[in-house]
Amino acid sequence: MIQYLEGIQDRLKEYLLPEEKVALKEAIKKLKEIDPLAIEAKKVSKLMKSWWDQARSDHRDEALKIVIQNPQIGKDSIKDLPDELVVYKHIAPDFEGHSWTLSKSIAEGFAEESGGEVISDEISKEDILYNTKNSEEEVFLKYDLPEQLTDIWKQATKGKHLT
Repeated sequence: MIQYLEGIQDRLKEYLLPEEKVALKEAIKKLKEIDPLAIEAKKVSKLMKSWWDQARSDHRDEALKIVIQNPQIGKDSIKDLPDELVVYKHIAPDFEGHSWTLSKSIAEGFAEESGGEVISDEISKEDILYNTKNSEEEVFLKYDLPEQLTDIWKQATKGKHLT
């Protein structure tokens, strides 16, 4: 977009009025100031909402891929959490989920619905890849990612195992 506007600016410089030149130059300057990480964080938020509202696992995976490739988004999502915490997950024979919750009662509700049980883990907030901050208080842990994302994780962390 910036290159496109700069191209227009260059091609039309002799035809633009002085105030139009200034306006175009200011527009290009503002576009350059936009924080690309903030744009990616908004995209993650929208994808997670779509995943949650529509059960679209492809949107969840795309959002987590962006977080893996832009670690600051994940760090920003956990900054208000305590350093040490307990996470919960419901497990059932016919269910394979990758999200955990910060709420024991939410995990118990899912376990009751599915005939499953609740497991918990004491973790450091650094174990969390992304905190969705949704009504189910879902978090995704670095060591429990969907299989299709583990290779992306290893590439982004230069071959380190999920820890």
